[in-house]
Amino acid sequence: MSWVAGAERYYADHEPSVEAVEAAGLKLHRREAGGEVDFVTDEVLSHRLWHICDEAGVTIRHVSGSPVATEANDFMTVIADEMGDVAFMTPNLLYQAAAFEPMIKWTLINRAGSPGIEDGDMFLCNDPWVGAVHQNDVAVFAPVFHEGRLFCWVGASIHEVDVGGPAPGSFSIVAEDVFGEVSPLPPVKIVKNFVIQSDIEDLYTRRSRQPLLLSLDLRAQIAANNVARARILEAIAKYGADTVKTVMGRVMDRAEAQLRARLQELPDGTWRHVDFQEVASAGDRGIYAGRLEMTKSGDTLHFDFTGSAAQVGLINSATSGTRAGVLAGMLPMLVGDIPWAIGGLQRCIKITSPRGTMLNAEYPAAVSMGSITGTWLAHNCAHATLSKMLLCHPEHRLRVLSAGGGSWPAMQLFGWDKTGYAFVTQFQEANLTGFGARSFGDGVDTAGAYCIPSARVPNVEATEFTWPLLVLWRGEAVDTGGAGKWRGGVGGRFSFILHKTNRNFTHVSAAFHVAVPNGGALSGGMPGASVVYALQRDSDVNERLRQGTIPQDIAELSGQRDVLPPKSQTEQGPRDVYSITFFGGGGFGDPLDRDPANVAADLAEGFVSPAEAERLYGVVSAGGAIDDTATRDRRTQMRTDRLDGAAPVALRPAEAEGIAINDYTMLAGRRFQCRCCGHDHGPAEQNYKLSLVMKAIPIAQMSPTMPDPAVFIDEPIEFRAFVCPGCGTQVETEVALAREAPIWDVQLTGPSHA
Repeated sequence: MSWVAGAERYYADHEPSVEAVEAAGLKLHRREAGGEVDFVTDEVLSHRLWHICDEAGVTIRHVSGSPVATEANDFMTVIADEMGDVAFMTPNLLYQAAAFEPMIKWTLINRAGSPGIEDGDMFLCNDPWVGAVHQNDVAVFAPVFHEGRLFCWVGASIHEVDVGGPAPGSFSIVAEDVFGEVSPLPPVKIVKNFVIQSDIEDLYTRRSRQPLLLSLDLRAQIAANNVARARILEAIAKYGADTVKTVMGRVMDRAEAQLRARLQELPDGTWRHVDFQEVASAGDRGIYAGRLEMTKSGDTLHFDFTGSAAQVGLINSATSGTRAGVLAGMLPMLVGDIPWAIGGLQRCIKITSPRGTMLNAEYPAAVSMGSITGTWLAHNCAHATLSKMLLCHPEHRLRVLSAGGGSWPAMQLFGWDKTGYAFVTQFQEANLTGFGARSFGDGVDTAGAYCIPSARVPNVEATEFTWPLLVLWRGEAVDTGGAGKWRGGVGGRFSFILHKTNRNFTHVSAAFHVAVPNGGALSGGMPGASVVYALQRDSDVNERLRQGTIPQDIAELSGQRDVLPPKSQTEQGPRDVYSITFFGGGGFGDPLDRDPANVAADLAEGFVSPAEAERLYGVVSAGGAIDDTATRDRRTQMRTDRLDGAAPVALRPAEAEGIAINDYTMLAGRRFQCRCCGHDHGPAEQNYKLSLVMKAIPIAQMSPTMPDPAVFIDEPIEFRAFVCPGCGTQVETEVALAREAPIWDVQLTGPSHA
């Protein structure tokens, strides 16, 4: 229980009742039971409503002055029914879509009576306990009335670069609780009778280091809602209110029915994943586990985070953030071809996250970084368990992706431009992360974040035009994609110096998976590289530029390299070079199964170095050409080394039939078996990893860009490869605390119900 009296009122864990809302004086337009709409009208109108939602998003891009919205699409627009269930959303920052439902429902419960919900109102909220993912994700949502009744809601949210608080960008790396961050705002009426309330706007923007940008974005959100409201009323005028409401409801019903049908096609069972956040605040050296047990039974999914670490430092999310992470994990992969009507999809899932943990933090925990900490952790865990489940189906395995970027590598920058005005920005180059490999192909290089399907990276010229800096390099980084039969997408690299400013920059950096990689690679794949923040202090970069040479790597420069910890605030001076290498995606499958021709292509593209091609893939090259004989011998030796000198048996497909749990293991009857050589991998009632050869490998050996975890954390952690004792195939991998037993990934309890 929170130690702040009255905090329970702001927890968005209650459903509003129609009776209570109407008793407060708010009349609702309800969907008629059994309402009939013909197929053509249903299709036309459902697409029209989706386009209305999309047009609202386009409006944000046209009005906003923030590169976060205009360049990177870090915003969201939605249409929800009268009770707040989201029927339509845009493919932008998925976390923000899930936030609208609890915020609207809380508003119905707590604002219907006083100050009231009326036509022409809009509410502003960034309170994580009410529903926001974190305080920077500011939502503005508006009721839409028809003939005096609340018909639906429209909403628009944007990640704001600064909403106040003690640190630039509103990310405080030393906050012990929310009182050391920017104060959250529960829903307040920012617009009344179509007029902005200047006192509320002043209360909102006065706290920011960028008040004019905040005011402009507020108007972008209001404009988006006005556009959506007008278009919905036009649709009502043409088709009738009952028809429009019926279609909204049917979109959610269809999404639910399609997801339930898909789940019926998959086997029942329990899948587990453990992911980690390191360094809870500046100066901390701890590592904290998020633990997920996902159970699929029939047509429902239960995500249970029991056992996750207690709330600590600033790496927490409220329960709304964890829900957002789970839904974002589902949308692109499990339901990529089903309408993203989360009001219907969420009927198929249950989420358990005990109070007081970092995935359901009690007020007043520090949560300003929730979107890139607790929420992202929940997303990683949900993505991994869903991937493991989908691998058990011969067709749905094609939907699978290995882990991508482990978190959002925040780069908050504060400084002064040449006119003397202060600025704050968050670099969207964080979208230069690699996607994980697929079950049939390589991951997409520098693809972005799974949770922002429409993610973009700003043009370099736009970045240099907007801020007083000069970009030295931006491109793809060698040896960052996780090794596998299918390689993970490579991450990017980015570097800049001060330019046309006479004052230092202040950097606030925050991420997790800096000390340890994201362990969500699949079927024996290797994790992608972690993010590396660095400053080359007191370098000779200016002298080189004057000589007409543009450095292309930090190693070319003189000076002292300062590798920054996962949470840091530091200064960049005129002779300092900032450099960051971004996450690579995880690999899929045993690296020794990769076609040497694909490795040759990687060498030619500069995605893999010759040394790593030989060390990880067993591919020997000279002058860019593959030595086939040396490669064959090297791979045989590597399999032998995996078995501690024992000769691997010949590869041959297993003769028995069963349910595949990954590319190399299947459940045949009540025993696990290697699909490559038929070797027994133990009984179904036991963790099959215990029947494999476990090889613990220092994490610093994962990639040339990976740091030694001991630089940042004290708890020993290791990368583990699990090898078939028969053929030496690398069956599975994980990242785990050295003191803990192997993770029991999968327990099948029944076949599919299809």
